[in-house]
Amino acid sequence: MAVNFKLAHVGINCDNDEAAKKIAELLCLVFNLDIRETGKAFFAGDYFEVMKDIGAGRFGHIAMEVDDIHEAIRELESKGFKCDIEGGMRRADGSLRLVYIKEDFAGFAIHITERDKKPQLIYK
Repeated sequence: MAVNFKLAHVGINCDNDEAAKKIAELLCLVFNLDIRETGKAFFAGDYFEVMKDIGAGRFGHIAMEVDDIHEAIRELESKGFKCDIEGGMRRADGSLRLVYIKEDFAGFAIHITERDKKPQLIYK
């Protein structure tokens, strides 16, 4: 069964905080979104991550979300793509949360992010 990849957001590289904020504010105005600042970026809604510096990819990155990151890595590798597992981001418990594909896509990097799993409620 094929992995269900879902677009999470598009990352846009900027040279500095001021430029990033300006682009994020413009995207918010155009698309009626709310702005949110994180340590490395400004988010315009959930769709755009405007980086405060030049991040991965010449122009930025595309974030794809999956339910099971290990299943996604297996599928990508079966298609001949390599993932940067060593440079991946991990959760506090050590589990893998995010990996980049080691391929350039027209100046964009692509990272695969595993959706945070919500604890299942068990009724007794």
